[in-house]
Amino acid sequence: AAVLGALFLWLAWQLRREALEMRNVGRYKLERRLGQGGMAEVWAAYDRTLKQRVALKTISGQRPGSLAIARLEREVRALAELSHPNTVRVFDYGVTDDGLWYYAMELLRGQNLRELVEREGPISIPRLLRIAHQVLRALGEAHRKGIIHRDIKPDNVFVAELGGERDVAKLLDFGIAKATVDGEVNLTGTGWVAGTPAYMPPEIIRGRPADVCSDIYSFGATLYFALTAKLPFNSEDEQAMFDAHLRGPPPHLSGASPQPIPAALANIVHRCMAKDPKDR
Repeated sequence: AAVLGALFLWLAWQLRREALEMRNVGRYKLERRLGQGGMAEVWAAYDRTLKQRVALKTISGQRPGSLAIARLEREVRALAELSHPNTVRVFDYGVTDDGLWYYAMELLRGQNLRELVEREGPISIPRLLRIAHQVLRALGEAHRKGIIHRDIKPDNVFVAELGGERDVAKLLDFGIAKATVDGEVNLTGTGWVAGTPAYMPPEIIRGRPADVCSDIYSFGATLYFALTAKLPFNSEDEQAMFDAHLRGPPPHLSGASPQPIPAALANIVHRCMAKDPKDR
């Protein structure tokens, strides 16, 4: 019975996927699925009006006002407020008659920072600094507008080839971003922890509000991974990962990286990951 049930679910998913691949979403024709996470999927699609290819983020099976839709709307609002060239651009937002919510953004060619490190190993310092400066400029605009990203990590830093230029960084995924201005709706319950454990600052683990310093911590952890191809704290157990973030500093970069790390750069990364936000 269990095997038959699993087979039925798999067949249902295959039929749904094939149906999606052949369907149109508004003015967009879906071409291929690029990724999936949680309740959302990202598709490469063709905009039949503007005659260009885009990336389409979709959520189905959710009612208006649900938590998933509220987060999708929050992400669209955050991206619509941002105009920095190193933040992914959003073009359109809507919902189909059968309840498929979506927004269209620029389709990028390249790979995220995690994939780049996994393929090539630790990033050279000159290259990483070029990428880091672009991410910081995009993040700086968000912070000036009162938007805290809350999920800075290698997966959300896309390294693209754009207009003939290599290593153009794009900051992605504002789905759990938090506005620091009045009027922000609380989309998390008491005790809900937002972010990715491997890059999560101690104050978020403790359930405190996120601020600019929280993004700095996650950015420092992202730099650490890019320079070493290792997580600052590595554990398969989520609670052990949380404890490590709360307890002490990661292994020093000078010993963790296969390439020589200038003392000034190592100091910056470790200061970003200071336990007390005031020390970052």
